[in-house]
Amino acid sequence: EGRGFGMGEAFHPDFVKKVLELSSEDDSTKANKEGLLVASELFRIFVKEALKRSIRAAGDEIEVDSQHIEMILPQLLLDFS
Repeated sequence: EGRGFGMGEAFHPDFVKKVLELSSEDDSTKANKEGLLVASELFRIFVKEALKRSIRAAGDEIEVDSQHIEMILPQLLLDFS
């Protein structure tokens, strides 16, 4: 189980479970261990891609900031929908 947001690390299943619970409008929604692992991998891929695109958008700048994330977010969301 991964613990951080490194490019190769997975999100902890407890974190994924909490995110899914908070985003669900139906309190009876449940996810088993396999479902949490799949969701964790999807989160990892999404964040990795967001980081790569934000770095590209930042170009020669030293830091990636919210402006760069805002620039890439619309297309990223379309690509993941």
